[in-house]
Amino acid sequence: MRSGIVGKKCFRKTARQQDSKAPQPQTSQRLAALSAEFGDEAIRPLDEEIIDIRYPVLEYPTKITSHNFDKKPVVEGTLLGIKGQYLIFDSGVINIREFTGYEVEAAA
Repeated sequence: MRSGIVGKKCFRKTARQQDSKAPQPQTSQRLAALSAEFGDEAIRPLDEEIIDIRYPVLEYPTKITSHNFDKKPVVEGTLLGIKGQYLIFDSGVINIREFTGYEVEAAA
């Protein structure tokens, strides 16, 4: 699984900006600068619909154990929920922001 997790506040802000369909002035300026530097084909607008992903926490663990990919590269357990930057498993929690840049695989 390769995933980026976005907080609700950030996601709502992004959703509101995209609802307007018109780029913000700063965004337009930055896009123009990037097009000038890398060419018109370097940037393509996306007309995709925003997907609202909700993954409620089914159950909080009674004892919180933090997993660390550096100490133990394989983490096993059932995903119980996502709360902010934390993936909550029945075997413990992972602060996913701590492992930004890691390549992670998930299997069912």
